[in-house]
Amino acid sequence: ATIWTNATTLTTTFQSGTLAAADISSQITATGTYAIRLHVSGKTANNSSAGTAAWWDNVIVDVTPKVITLADGADPAASSRCPGDPAALADSFTLQTNTGTATVTAGTVTLAAGTWSGISLVEVTNDAESTVYGSATPAGDTVSINFSPTALPVATTSTQFRIRVTPKSHLAMPAPPGATYPVTAKITSLTSTTQVTGTDNAGTTVTIDNASPSNAAWGTNVAGNSTV
Repeated sequence: ATIWTNATTLTTTFQSGTLAAADISSQITATGTYAIRLHVSGKTANNSSAGTAAWWDNVIVDVTPKVITLADGADPAASSRCPGDPAALADSFTLQTNTGTATVTAGTVTLAAGTWSGISLVEVTNDAESTVYGSATPAGDTVSINFSPTALPVATTSTQFRIRVTPKSHLAMPAPPGATYPVTAKITSLTSTTQVTGTDNAGTTVTIDNASPSNAAWGTNVAGNSTV
């Protein structure tokens, strides 16, 4: 079976019996509608010296590329943390393909401005938080994370993932007077061999409280001389 488009041979497959499929996905990659010519030739089973041939012109093929859609997930409730506390969920996002499966190998998490200085670790996990796909120590408001050794799996069913943040320890926090960090997080880019579309909005606020207590102040004092 031979398939042409625009006078270019896309594929030639030789196969005995019934031709079930001819894969031309590597040659036709752009979105659009293609008119192709299909030519099938071979020999009959009854007479090996006799040949057969058939042509089909203007066979219409609609091509839709595989796409990953990024969207908001079911975001967690707001929470508060002190220095040295365990990680807290900051965002949920979903990934879904329009057809087939795909993987995502890296991503960028963007934090609320300046809040990175109160965070020791940013992680991307599965929905149950039982698998950590990747993590990084932030050095600014944007955090690049490689999903290794396991990439994010994406399928036609929407799959939810989580972003969680861990506060720095007391020792690693900036010197007094300290500060309070209202942390938000969101996915701002993803790396995949498949096209990615959609957006993730910042989910919830994790407040990391490293503010120093206020200075002590005298109350109202009244001079007197008394015995108790």
